[in-house]
Amino acid sequence: MTLRKNATDHEALLASAINYQEQALTLVSRTFALTIPQLPLPLRTVVTNAYLLARIADTFEDCADWDVA
Repeated sequence: MTLRKNATDHEALLASAINYQEQALTLVSRTFALTIPQLPLPLRTVVTNAYLLARIADTFEDCADWDVA
């Protein structure tokens, strides 16, 4: 029973994370937010994650002159 409960908890957490990722995509992208959802699963999930990680890196690169705390 505990093993199944942990699997269910993991599945719910994963579904929540994927939902958040898809919502974030629409907030940070115009063009890719239209095309990435057309990809089949699980490719769509992986490409969305990679795109969002690249956007994070791009943000740091664009703000190279931030003060070091």
